[in-house]
This record gives sequence, C-alpha cells and structure tokens, in this order.
Amino acid sequence: MKIATEKVTKRFGDLVANDEVSIEFGAGAIHALLGENGAGKSTYMAMLYGMLEPDEGTILFDGKPVELSGPPDAMAAGIGMVFQHFMLVGPFTVAQNVLLGLEPAELTGVDEEAMNARVAELADRYGIQIDPRARVDELSVGLQQRVEILKALARDVRVLILDEPTSVLGPEDAQALFVVMRKLAAEGKTILFVTHRLNEVRQVASTVTVMRHGRVVGTCDPSADRDEIVALMLGESKPLSLTYAPPPRRGKTEVLRIRDLHAAATLGSGLRGLELSVRPGEIVGVAGVEGNGQRELLRSLIGLTRPEHGTISIDGHDVTDAPPAERTRLGLGFIADDRHGLGMIGGLSVSENLILTRQRRFTKHGLLDFKSIDSDVAARIREFDVRLSSPQQLIGRLSGGNQQKVVIARELARELKILVAAQPTRGVDAGAAHNIHSQIVALRDRGVGVLLLSAELDEVLSLSDRVVVLAGGVAAPAAARPWDRQAIGAAMSHEHPEAVRGSHDG
Repeated sequence: MKIATEKVTKRFGDLVANDEVSIEFGAGAIHALLGENGAGKSTYMAMLYGMLEPDEGTILFDGKPVELSGPPDAMAAGIGMVFQHFMLVGPFTVAQNVLLGLEPAELTGVDEEAMNARVAELADRYGIQIDPRARVDELSVGLQQRVEILKALARDVRVLILDEPTSVLGPEDAQALFVVMRKLAAEGKTILFVTHRLNEVRQVASTVTVMRHGRVVGTCDPSADRDEIVALMLGESKPLSLTYAPPPRRGKTEVLRIRDLHAAATLGSGLRGLELSVRPGEIVGVAGVEGNGQRELLRSLIGLTRPEHGTISIDGHDVTDAPPAERTRLGLGFIADDRHGLGMIGGLSVSENLILTRQRRFTKHGLLDFKSIDSDVAARIREFDVRLSSPQQLIGRLSGGNQQKVVIARELARELKILVAAQPTRGVDAGAAHNIHSQIVALRDRGVGVLLLSAELDEVLSLSDRVVVLAGGVAAPAAARPWDRQAIGAAMSHEHPEAVRGSHDG
C-alpha cells in the first residue's frame, strides 16, 4: 500500500507543528524520517496513525483521500505503529500483550498454549527471540521493544511506523531488527523509520526525508554525505563533532567505589563480583550488550535494590544500605535509561520536573520562591534547547527527546560528586546529543566523576577516559586510551571477559 500526504498542516494554538507537509511513501520501501526533537515528526506520525486530525491538507492511501478518526481506523486500513514509549500491560505475558485486542476467534478461545504457540511462530518467522510466556514487567526495555514490534506484526500490517525503534537496543539487537525490516519490505510492506542515528539510515533506508521546524526541507538518498544530511536537520553547514580532550585533572581518591558486588538477576546474568571505581574528573564508560548486569548495577547504585553481597561507596561513605535520598544528598546524580519509570513524573509540569530533588534551593522560610524557580527553569530550558509551548506544559506531552533534555538539565543543575548517566542521548537528535556530550565533558572538567552506561559503543569510546566491559555480570579490567576497539567488541560477546588488550589504568 502506498501512503502519502499533501500539504498537511497541524496547529496547536499559535504553534504550527506541521506546515504543509507533503511526503509519499512507496510500497516495499524503508523510508527514513529525520529531524531534530521538535521538528514535527511525532505530530506527523500521530496524524498518519489517526491520533490527530490535520487542520488542512489530505492523507491518501493508494491515491484515495481518507479521514482517520482514531487509531482503529488506521489499524483497519493496515497501518501499525511501534511507539518510542511502550504501550504494554506489565503484569501480562508477552503473548497476552501481543494478542490483546484481537477478536476471540483469532485467539482460539482462551487457550494459553495456543496463544503462546502463535506468538512463538510469529517471532520465529521474523527472527525475534523472546519467550511468549514471560511477564512483560520483568523484561528489559530492549525486550519490551520486541513485544511492541510483534504486536504490530500480529495484525498483518501493510504500513509499519517505527518511532526510534533502536533507541533501546544494543548493536546486535539493532542489526536483528534491520533483518526484520528488510523482510517486511521484501514482502511489499511500507516501513516509516524514524531515527536520529545517521549510520542506521545508511544501513537500512532506501529514502530519507528531513524535517525542520515543521516543514520538509529535503529528501535524499541515504548514501548522501553525512554532513549534508546534518546540515539539513540543523540548518547549519558545519558538522557537529566532539573532539576528545584528556581531563585537566584527576583526583587520586574515588568518588565511586564498587567492591565485590553480587546482585540477583532481574534479567540476564545479574552481577557476580563486580569491581569498579570512578575518580574525580574522569569519565568511566561501561560497554556491554544489554542484559549483562546493567540493570542490576543501576538499581543497586541508586538504592532501589540491595545487593546480595559487596559494598558501594560514594565519596568515601558506605551507601550499600542507604536510601536513594541519602545518596542524592552525598552528591549522586542519575540519568535513568527508563526516563518514564525513574527519571520524571509525567503528570507534573516541565517546571515542576526541573526542580525535583532541588526544592530546598528554592525554599525561603518554608515557602517556595516562585520567582527564583521561574528564572532557573527558563535558564535550563534555554541551555538545553527544550522545545515546548510553556514551562507549565505537562512533561508527559513533550516528545521523548525533549523529555530527556529536561531530565538531564535537572540532574546537571545539582552539586554533584558522581553522575551515573545511563543511555543519556537515547531518543535525542544529533544537535541535542552533541550538547549533552559537551555538558557531560564540562562536568568532568569541573572535577565530577561520571559513570557512563550506553548501548552505543561509539558514545562510550568517544567520551570515556577509561572503559570497562560488562559481560556475564563481571567486568574486564578498565582500559585506558588508546582503545583496541576490536578487543572491546570481542570482550562484549563473552560471558567472562578477559582483560581488554591495550593500555590499562586501575
């Protein structure tokens, strides 16, 4: 099925989110849609999926105008969408989530085994590895993404909209997804692929359309020069790059020390005797395929779970049994990989989210100083280029990338000793990622220690002063520059990583 829009416009008050957008998506094609956060991509996708109605213009399926009054109309027409923020029922199993909403006749009654078999068959067909019987709330973010994809495939879609589908996936899982996308395209399905990762566009897309400030600013072949595509996205001719500079100073004491840490597996391997340290004024990167202890490490660090064995110290204070508030008081900052679950409160405004954990700073005689709050919030919004209608806008109504900017702006505004940054640029565009990277490096240069966990190996290697590889719940000795990228990649794939070849720094 061919899907197209002709001069589609959508306004929210004085804000023109989409301005006469005309795009055509061909059958059997993987069409990438690029643009900064706030460029209008989410609004455009919402109209194609029936969540919003255009104020002007026309949506066409196979050349015929259609009106979509809601997602059921889109699904009936064969359009599926995988959202960046998942719409899953946590206590349900994978199979129950995938088949939820389908007619009872298609479910073969309520036969659980038949449901599991059907989902297993669908997963095998597209090479998606997942247990149909697993509870969704016990899965990693990456596995939950696979459930969302299976939900769409179970409905025999002809057009599949993927909103940042690889933002929660490691390199191997991303490549597996590309195989699925190519299979779907080969079957004649239309894939609308929204991503900020230009290297992925080159790998899998057949066409690229770039949006900026609600308008289409260009369509090109994915083999086009990278700097040209970035210039279209940002309206700048200069490419964005961050040149590594060694830290100006590095303290001898440790602002974070993890000794012999053991933690039961919530997914994958858990932790088995993890040793790790971060000193003031350095970035320690943690590389590894998701499911090798990252989740257990993060939950232990912020105080959500108590490890089975071992100790965690922040700035010389044992916090193994300390509550999250005590760790925050000692100078721990945390950028969560799951911003919805751990990084923000969707029902509060942007302004309220920006002062979470910092309320004392704005309190005088027991009352909040709203003038100071407004001034601080305005500065954070400017510094991180948060695209919004008002600081009082609910953060849950922002795009995922802008939500991430708010979370990071808040954490970096605090007086920190150690920042734990998990997937800090997940779901943000190239310009925002560059700004976030620059802010993290500046924090390091002010003497703050940074522990960086990212599924993006390039991000880890470009920012870090030392790198550890986490695999099977244990870590290889930290490697210092210059990196042996091949050795790091090999260590990521082994359950018991050996020392990463090259230079080492304890």
